[in-house]
Amino acid sequence: PKLELLKKYGGMMILLAMGSSIPETARERMELVRSAIAVAEGEYGISRDRLIVDPLVMAVGAGNDPRVALDVIAACREEEGLRTCVGLSNVSYGMPDRGGINAAYLAQCVERGLGAAIMNPGDALVTESLRGALILRTGKLEGAAATRAKEHENPLVAALLAGKSAGARKILQLALDAGTPPLEASQCLLGAAMEEIGALYEAKAIFLPHLLFAAQTAFGLFDWLNDLCTAQSASKGVVLIATVQGDIHDIGKNIIATVLRAGGYEIVDLGKDVWADAIVERVRELAPGVVALSAMMTTTVGRVGELAARFKEEGIACPIIAGGASMSEELARLWGVHYGGNGSEGLALCRRLMD
Repeated sequence: PKLELLKKYGGMMILLAMGSSIPETARERMELVRSAIAVAEGEYGISRDRLIVDPLVMAVGAGNDPRVALDVIAACREEEGLRTCVGLSNVSYGMPDRGGINAAYLAQCVERGLGAAIMNPGDALVTESLRGALILRTGKLEGAAATRAKEHENPLVAALLAGKSAGARKILQLALDAGTPPLEASQCLLGAAMEEIGALYEAKAIFLPHLLFAAQTAFGLFDWLNDLCTAQSASKGVVLIATVQGDIHDIGKNIIATVLRAGGYEIVDLGKDVWADAIVERVRELAPGVVALSAMMTTTVGRVGELAARFKEEGIACPIIAGGASMSEELARLWGVHYGGNGSEGLALCRRLMD
């Protein structure tokens, strides 16, 4: 009768993974689920996307195995393409510290593919666990900061934060069509948008994933605009950038490169784990205005000092800007280099040293 009502009036139905009793194993529960799906699809023409399976979470305090429902969730998602919903607090019934148990179990359910939960949204531990589990499962950072980022009043900033390269390019193309020179579009529009995004990051209005996503989106747009300029007019000078030998971290380096490129400098990025010989060779070849080094690890930060000493010994007058988690003002003074703690400081240093 319920399936007849569903067919007649539409809507969704929650399907319990049980018959006259609740099976103890995930295999038995899935057999019942498949039988019910066959009836719904075969006899009533109700597609499975209108059915949500409840795997039946049971109280762990009563000796039930919580992994059974987890296995049902995984089987529904991976084998049948079915959505699932749980009554979360059942798992902790009769137990102390229920919030912690509920939060831990919810994270496990999400990892297996859970689609919905009946839960207490007023429990901060549970809601934060849900948010964290979704970030780990999807790789997408949502929440208030992400919402503010998407709704930013500057459409170019909003497009970059959303990773919409085509949308950002359309905005820039409109400016070009209106007579804005490519160099001005690169520096005063795209570059200014990236500086604004950097300010949002420093103010904690957005987070590192947003910053990196925007930077990756902007890379191709900078290349496109700079290709429209002559090499002479498009660049204020060359900055050679690298992460020092033995260090494989490049997130910070890439951020700095983006900020400097937005500031009008030509960036030659040697990558990560770059040996001193390679840096010296490229410096002699390109004669850059500045060498920017990143050192994130305490075990590799000494490479900055070694390279500075080598520059001095070999008569290379090119100034060095160094940054990264392991660099400091004190080390910079000790080694005779310039300390750039973030993108804004690095840009200001390049302007002072080169302009």
